[in-house]
Amino acid sequence: MTNTNNGHDGWKNQARRTDGEFGEKLQTPADVSIASHNNQFKFAKGSGPVVASSPMQLARGMLCASEITADDGRGKVTWNEIDFIAMAAEANYANRDTDVQRTLRWLLENRSVIDEFLTSKNITMTGDEWDNQTFTVTFPVTETEPAALAREIVASDEADYVYNALDGSGEFSVDLLRWVNGNGVRWDGVYSTRRWEEEFEPATNEHGDMVRYELLSEIPAGTPAENVWTLHHDDGDDEFEDYDGDGSDIEWMITAGYGRVNVAGYYITKNPWSPGNQPDVSY
Repeated sequence: MTNTNNGHDGWKNQARRTDGEFGEKLQTPADVSIASHNNQFKFAKGSGPVVASSPMQLARGMLCASEITADDGRGKVTWNEIDFIAMAAEANYANRDTDVQRTLRWLLENRSVIDEFLTSKNITMTGDEWDNQTFTVTFPVTETEPAALAREIVASDEADYVYNALDGSGEFSVDLLRWVNGNGVRWDGVYSTRRWEEEFEPATNEHGDMVRYELLSEIPAGTPAENVWTLHHDDGDDEFEDYDGDGSDIEWMITAGYGRVNVAGYYITKNPWSPGNQPDVSY
């Protein structure tokens, strides 16, 4: 999951072996060193230069982290003052300053989904303001000797993934966008099937599968129009072009009400749509 073409991997590779400048520093912690790969992240303040007299302090400087600890076989690295608004805007190919309100709306709509994504990466995000967050990543460690432990932490994929994310490289933005698009609300307001199911609750059969009515005549009489949704198939007219945000088109889309074009069936939901809440759904 790491980008092999960014500067940090030079430090990471050095941390994996005992020779080289980094390895030598970690084996001679009595020698005070100044450690800093980058004084300023793209999306966070960074630690700045660290005057290090121990392997762990040196590792903190190499990762530009706010704090590094290790206890009971778990390593923990923390970065403070992260502008997650900027990270979210870049993931959606938006401008941090001119699209701030739309970015905040996207963040609020998808907060639980974003937390799920971060948890899948062993990342915890905390903070009262979106532009001043703290990332903490935890992972198992096996080493106990100080220099070896510091090397293991710096070389960990988990710490490297966050470092690259804050530095604006790596795959964090792509991974985040794919997760949200598949589970939450897209930048353009299109719902994922999961989000639609959670909010509108389509009817299901005894196996838990959504009930699809192929013909209008199959819909139970008296069903309010506000509880009916139409499944469409894209016939190439570009109506649903590039809803995925990754250059690919969506082949199936669910829309509110009775559709008439490219209809592949109908669904009935427990909760009705309304004029102000009738999202298109990627199916």
